[in-house]
Amino acid sequence: MDEVRLLQLADALRAAADPSGCIVAVWVTNKPAYMSFLLEKLLPAWGFDGPTVTWTWLKVAATGEPVTPLKSTHRLPFERLVLAARGPTEFCAAFKAWPPQTIVSVPLRHSWKPPVDQLLPSNLLPRDAPKLELFARELRPTWTSIGNEVLKFQDLSLFELKDQPGPTSGPLPSVSP
Repeated sequence: MDEVRLLQLADALRAAADPSGCIVAVWVTNKPAYMSFLLEKLLPAWGFDGPTVTWTWLKVAATGEPVTPLKSTHRLPFERLVLAARGPTEFCAAFKAWPPQTIVSVPLRHSWKPPVDQLLPSNLLPRDAPKLELFARELRPTWTSIGNEVLKFQDLSLFELKDQPGPTSGPLPSVSP
C-alpha cells in the first residue's frame, strides 16, 4: 500500500481508538526508509504521537538457527514490531515502561507474524479488549480482521473435524441452496 493511502487511514483509526488507552502495533521490514516514514509521518498522522517501543522478531528454522544469515545483504532473519500508544498520561507511562523484547519463533508461513495479542502484557491489553488488524491474513478470536487474504485459509478442507461433547459434536449440517 502506498504512503498516501496509509495516511488516509488516519480518520478511521482515530475514530476506532479507545480514548481510555489504545495501542497500535506495526510490523516493519528492515528498510530504514520504512521505519523513518512510520515514526516521523504515519504514527503522528494516525494520532499516535506518544511513546513507542520496538520489539524484534527473530525468525529461526526448526533447528534454532536464523532462517538467513544475520549479516545477509539480501534478506535479514528479523523484523521489527513498533508499538505506539495514545491515551491518558497514566496509560502512556505504563506503556513506556515496557522493556524492548526479542521474539524468537519459527515462521508459520510466508509473511505470517507471531500473534501480537498473546505477547502483550494483560495489564495494558486485556485479553477481551477490542482489537483491529489491518492487512490481516487470518481470522483471530476477538479481533476485527481486515485484509485481502483474511479468508484465504478458512476453507473447511484445511481443517480436521473432531467430535467434541455437547451440541456442536458430530458432522456439520448440510446447507441447501
